[in-house]
Amino acid sequence: MRLEQTRRPRFGALRMLWAKRLARDGLLLTTAEAIEILGAAQVGEDPRLAEATLRSAGVPVDLLRFFHEPQESPEFSVIHEVVARFSRGDSSHSVRKFLDSLAFRFQPSQPGFVVSTENGEGSLDAVRMQLTRGDYWDGKGDGGNVDLARQLCDSLPGVRFLANIERSQISTLLGTIHEWTNPDRLNLTIMPVDFRLAQWAQDNAKTGCIRDASSGTQEAAALAPRFASRGEDGSTFVPGESLVLAGVGGSGHEDFPIPSAVSGR
Repeated sequence: MRLEQTRRPRFGALRMLWAKRLARDGLLLTTAEAIEILGAAQVGEDPRLAEATLRSAGVPVDLLRFFHEPQESPEFSVIHEVVARFSRGDSSHSVRKFLDSLAFRFQPSQPGFVVSTENGEGSLDAVRMQLTRGDYWDGKGDGGNVDLARQLCDSLPGVRFLANIERSQISTLLGTIHEWTNPDRLNLTIMPVDFRLAQWAQDNAKTGCIRDASSGTQEAAALAPRFASRGEDGSTFVPGESLVLAGVGGSGHEDFPIPSAVSGR
């Protein structure tokens, strides 16, 4: 109990730090400040725990691996180096000067990924949708989530559809689909989830393709962010929107392999 009581205030301080300082100070300096809050001695005792703690507080620790020293040491780690410098008594100014010397060289998690444009220039083979309910909001033609899905299916009879929906809505959805004009023409795979979904499928994945430069082949794919979020003026973490992508990626559905995240919001 004592351990939990001492760690909770520090964890709360980390979350506030990232919320207020990341955009202003940048990733490296804010990471160093977070390590100061945790305490370099405590962090150094278990580097894996330190990384997990920083990640749980919202630190995009996966991006730290793209920062390199000028001498290109393969063993270099930002977290380990900052901990070592604080442990031997280096000042915050000295650590900041060192961090400023690091070079950032990004490498995509999925080489060859090309996002699909929205102007209709590419061919359409499959569509991923998220349904918020199983019936119409106000009847056929109301322009709601299910009605838009109906219109898409009617307009694109040769396209495959993959739809996520809350499990409790499946029976209602099946009844609605039965009333559609051409339900027998549907090529629709329904994937239930155990949490509520929003209709904004692009918030948690951008569709595109993975191109192989050597063979000239390509396959459809969806690129997932580090975590799904919502909002223009600030990010709002939506757990269900992130979890649904994990389900799609683990379903073995060949139309929508999910490469690793390359960026967060």
